[in-house]
Amino acid sequence: MKPRRSVLVALVLAGAAALTVTGCSDDAAAPGGGGKPSASASPAKAKAFDIEQVLAGRSKEPYSASVDEESEADDELVLLSTGFANLSTETPTGEWTTEVKGRPADPRKPTKLKVRALGDSAYTLTLASISGGEDRWRRQSTAGLVVPGSTATAYAEKLLSLGPSARKGMTENEFGEARYRLAGTIPVAGLKDVDPETYEQVKSAVDGVRCEVLVDGEGRVTDLQRWIEGSTGTLHVTTTLSDFAAPKPVEKPDA
Repeated sequence: MKPRRSVLVALVLAGAAALTVTGCSDDAAAPGGGGKPSASASPAKAKAFDIEQVLAGRSKEPYSASVDEESEADDELVLLSTGFANLSTETPTGEWTTEVKGRPADPRKPTKLKVRALGDSAYTLTLASISGGEDRWRRQSTAGLVVPGSTATAYAEKLLSLGPSARKGMTENEFGEARYRLAGTIPVAGLKDVDPETYEQVKSAVDGVRCEVLVDGEGRVTDLQRWIEGSTGTLHVTTTLSDFAAPKPVEKPDA
């Protein structure tokens, strides 16, 4: 059974309600670290690197990244998240704002909220809803919480494990910065250890998820795209990571 468009949208909106901001064409164009790749970019100009060595040898030191994530159902924007994430940590942390585009399926749910994930706890502040916003933070369960961008490296490693067919070679972003492109279809069972929350949402609806990542010379994923395709619709989730820096503090709000 393949998901209809309404089901695809429900997957995203249910994820937002559960604090899950999650969301793949073998030959689809992908944005590249801080900007979409130029149409005139020449892969031959990019400084080549060995993708296996780069991923295996990447620094394990924690770092932060600005994260922007868009979810589209049949080319219609339905969910937008922006903020930062602290990655390469035992438990990712971060702060971001999630906005539901259009009228929410459940009018009781927020249409815009801010999330702070501190590892062992999470807090939300409703910025907008059908009935208005709130002026206080609420503590939430961390069950089902996915910090935006926190699964990107796992997707890259899984694509690499698919073998030569997933290794698309070097490319550049619009600034001439080298990126390695990995793309392929991850069988739905393979999502379980990569992105457990997405796996639980789609395991009975699709056979696999098409994915694409761009990796920089430091082994950091700068772009992740996922396509969850049904017989009557497609959910496309684009995650862009940029501005890599030292980890940022996430303050515990008064709640």
